[in-house]
This record gives sequence, C-alpha cells and structure tokens, in this order.
Amino acid sequence: MLHLGRVKIQSVLDSSEFPCRLTLGLEGENASLSHEMSLGREPIYSGSEQLLRVSQRSNITASVGSVLIGLDYLLTLQTKEEGMVRTDLRIRLMLGNSSDRIHLVWQEREGWSVQVKGRNGSLALSKGRVAYEFIAHLAQGEVKISLTSKGVFSIAYTYRFTIGQGR
Repeated sequence: MLHLGRVKIQSVLDSSEFPCRLTLGLEGENASLSHEMSLGREPIYSGSEQLLRVSQRSNITASVGSVLIGLDYLLTLQTKEEGMVRTDLRIRLMLGNSSDRIHLVWQEREGWSVQVKGRNGSLALSKGRVAYEFIAHLAQGEVKISLTSKGVFSIAYTYRFTIGQGR
C-alpha cells in the first residue's frame, strides 16, 4: 500500500478471488472515492474450465453532517465461447448514519431492490421477494428471527460464554 497525501494506492497479488487487484483511492475529510480493477482466472474445480474474469468497482461516499451518502458501481466480465461477456452489473445508492443504512440497488439480472439495515436487523424487498432478519440482544446472547428470500423461516438463539483464567 502506498499513501501519497490523501491518495492511496494498493495492489494485491495472489488473492483468493483474483490473482491481481489494483485499488486507487482518494480520501478527504467528508468524502472518499475509490476505484478497483481486478483481473484473474477462477480456481479450477474438479476438471472444470478456468475462466478469465475482469472486475471494476467504484465507490463514492460523502458525509453531510451525520448523514452518509454513497454510490457503488460493480461490473464483472468473464470469458465465454463468444469472448468477454458481462456477468454482473450492479449500481447501489446508500443513505445512512452510523448505525442504520438504506440501500437502493439495481442489478441487471434481478432488477430493483431495497435493503434496510439497522442495529437490530435488516429488511430486503425485491420483485416477488421479501427477506428480513430481526436480532434481539440479550445479556448472554441473542435471538435471531429471519425469513430468507427463498421462504425459509428460522428462529435461532445464540448463547455467549467465556472461558477465562481462574485466580
């Protein structure tokens, strides 16, 4: 990683997702901008063909008082028989504060969706699908009530305990 004032340059080789990744960023007091280019071949799984993937991701965030505003863009290309083909395109607008976020997302294959994330849960609405998760924090654990976008309802209790050194 290289910092030149408020400019940050980072390069990653031999990453698990992409063998080569270059990130350029610019950070200010109330705003930041980053752009990432990734290139590499997917790992080979049991004789499957190794595909070349190229990904571009841009992210802009700005804070106005206690409100955080963001715009995220993702484009992924992959080799196919007909050459490089777009496999993912996503644009996400974010509005939030330190604990709550609202995301308006457009994906090429799935269309529009709204995601609301807060301290105690999340809600996602998209065409024909609803998913939510509510978390109640207790003194020794938490209760999680959720419904996935595939219609699976679950209630889970997680108990937290610690093992420490006796005196």
